[in-house]
Amino acid sequence: MKRNDVLFLVSILFLFNCAAQEYSTQHTELSIDQSDVPLEKKVENNNPDRKIILDATIEIKTTFPDSIHDSIINIAKKFSGYVLKSTHNSTTIRIPFKNFYDVMNGVETIGTIVNKNIYGQDVTEKYFDLEIRLDSAEKIRERYLILLDRANSIDSSLKIEKEIERLNKEIDAIKGQMKRLAHLSSYSSITVNTLKEVKPGPIGYVFKGLYEAIKWLFVRE
Repeated sequence: MKRNDVLFLVSILFLFNCAAQEYSTQHTELSIDQSDVPLEKKVENNNPDRKIILDATIEIKTTFPDSIHDSIINIAKKFSGYVLKSTHNSTTIRIPFKNFYDVMNGVETIGTIVNKNIYGQDVTEKYFDLEIRLDSAEKIRERYLILLDRANSIDSSLKIEKEIERLNKEIDAIKGQMKRLAHLSSYSSITVNTLKEVKPGPIGYVFKGLYEAIKWLFVRE
């Protein structure tokens, strides 16, 4: 193959690759809604092909914050989860998606729930778009590797190798995004924040009783 022919093929492949990238980017941006949506009912993922990220935050009022967080950690271990981070007043655990509601039920029994929020995000289309981009990039890289074997000049080889290096970085980045989405959808996160409940002393109980009596009188009036 002549040098001009090689350069011509390289140019064609380069333009094709740019067009494929532009299409994939536009398709992803137009079809994916990445906003978190509060859920009022359970989110079930009965379809193994779907990728749903499920997260929750819970506020618990308690007089013994340390024991609460110890209990949360034990619950996570019981359901094959792990601790992502933990401080004196907040603990975040990650558990398998299938165990999400069992863990939520367990957490709700260890203290007084002040606030609870569950958020779901369907990233199925985004994951499939990444699969398409990965497949396209790998096929184009294979074509460049064939051209590299047929290149008959140092200049052509350097140009082709530069494109292969760029594609390798793109492929690694796409694989990284896919791995992250797969993990986030396989393992849900639950963050438990504790609010310390201060019990009144003897005098405090007297004033509390007086307040309740006065409130009762006003209600009667």
